[in-house]
Amino acid sequence: MPKADLRLAIDEDIPKSLGFIQAGVSKIDSLLKGLLRFSRLGRAALTIEPLSMQEMIRQIVHAMEFQLQQAGARLDISELPDCLGDATQINQVFSNLLDNAIKYLDPERAGFISVSGRVEGTHVTYAVKDNGIGIAPAHQQKAFEIFHRLNPAHSTGEGLGLTIAQRILERLDGKIWVESVTDQAAPFLSACSNPQPD
Repeated sequence: MPKADLRLAIDEDIPKSLGFIQAGVSKIDSLLKGLLRFSRLGRAALTIEPLSMQEMIRQIVHAMEFQLQQAGARLDISELPDCLGDATQINQVFSNLLDNAIKYLDPERAGFISVSGRVEGTHVTYAVKDNGIGIAPAHQQKAFEIFHRLNPAHSTGEGLGLTIAQRILERLDGKIWVESVTDQAAPFLSACSNPQPD
């Protein structure tokens, strides 16, 4: 092999190939860690206790402050009713929902995210809404499928966030669904037990 070709391989081809291999390994590692988290959900012991949702959301938002600033998003948190649930797992649900809201904001307009809640008999329903790109009706059920991502080319993650949120809420006798129109707000709503039912 001529020296020039050897130098090209060492300086350009090999580093480029190693970069592709490293990216692939990182992706597989991320997927395996996500699957491990998902598989453990059904076995994790639940500690049901009264939760101050106002304080929990405040802490989640504080942890995501850098992401919100980078996205240039405005956040509005209404007065939230408390609920009964497992603190760690409910925190995971809302972290996933807020992360998605930030991830899928519309770059063509100023981002806006709101969190609200209301008591409905024996349950409390919470809504995380944004003015992002929305989800077309045909894709709304697929949003909860494992590894499904709305826009894989323009977002990060394994496509497990909503699947994990759904699994958590089912274990807590709650539910999650989406109400969205393309190019309009995409609210994800979840419910957990009311600590003071009528």
